[in-house]
Amino acid sequence: MNEDHLYGEGRDLGGKLTETAGDLTGSGRLQSKGLADQVGGKLQKAYGSARDALVDGAGPSAEQAIRYAREQPFVTAAIVGALGFALALLWRRN
Repeated sequence: MNEDHLYGEGRDLGGKLTETAGDLTGSGRLQSKGLADQVGGKLQKAYGSARDALVDGAGPSAEQAIRYAREQPFVTAAIVGALGFALALLWRRN
């Protein structure tokens, strides 16, 4: 477990608290912010887990992903760009 995983867990928990506060007060803005923080926290936890897996040598699946990224750099860049764009749209709503 690394710091990305821990920070992601904290962000996810904070998002749940913010969403609950929004539910209790009837604030759609707080609810949206809480959900966005939860998504961001889950992504950060996933990144931390993936980073740990690569460092620890996760096995064939990690090697396949790395090999695919090297063999198909433009497709990989398009996938990462699409994910980044989707996240930017989510965060922009706040």
